[in-house]
Amino acid sequence: MGLGPNGQQPLAYALVPLARLAKLSQSAVGGATLASVAAAYAVDGWRCDWAAMEVLAHFRNTADAAVIARVVRALYEPWLDASSRHFQDLLRKQPAEARKAVGSVKGEKDTCLLFVDGLRFDLCGRLAEVLESRALSTKLSHRLAPLPTVTATAKPAATTVASEIKGSNGEDFTPLLQTATGLKPATAPLLRERMASQGVETLDFDETRIPAGSEAGGWAECGLIDSIGHSLQAELVYQLLSEVEKVARSGRDPAGLRLATSARGHRSRVAALAGWVAEGGTARIPD
Repeated sequence: MGLGPNGQQPLAYALVPLARLAKLSQSAVGGATLASVAAAYAVDGWRCDWAAMEVLAHFRNTADAAVIARVVRALYEPWLDASSRHFQDLLRKQPAEARKAVGSVKGEKDTCLLFVDGLRFDLCGRLAEVLESRALSTKLSHRLAPLPTVTATAKPAATTVASEIKGSNGEDFTPLLQTATGLKPATAPLLRERMASQGVETLDFDETRIPAGSEAGGWAECGLIDSIGHSLQAELVYQLLSEVEKVARSGRDPAGLRLATSARGHRSRVAALAGWVAEGGTARIPD
């Protein structure tokens, strides 16, 4: 059996997040409205999700993995099921509030909007903690993602052209944008083109550019959480810590600093595609 940080055995190292999970899972996320549920999750609910992921992440290919998975399931699944069902019930009863809570995204001068596909709210909360530990100032805020919370639907809603998108026939959940030749699927190239027409500086992740000082700020993308998740499925839990670390480095290493500088980098805003509070589903816990 391998050792954890500071030479600890994995079981010993897992006791801290396991204790957090046991405490946080005692009460499901509640609230009379979608807004109050979202606010409650944004304060402490995400910590329960992250505690479960953190515990599981320490036990890959070890003799204790199956035992730990059963312990996590016993603590986590009732909380997750009750919280999700409550959210889904409110979603059915308050569809207008759900649409309003999606909100819109506005470009800001001196700010680079960094989109991370698959960065759930619990991962975003952990990312904020990592950045704070490195003397960076962070502010964690939230809004609901549109349904369904797949990239084709949710990514356009996270851009500055969200108010221009229209619904389609729903076959692949890709919304549409009006162009000179008619309605077209809101693909990544078209979204970037439309943002650029608004004055948003669209950048590749590793691009260096002299900032134009646009009032609309900048846009860039990083991270592989979503694509890795499609490939690994439940095994993604073992990669979450390293993926959060990669996103954190985007604000510290030269490649990441170029992003912020390209938009006169006083600030970077990280946009997550979706979190639990938007999905309202249940997660699979590895057997």
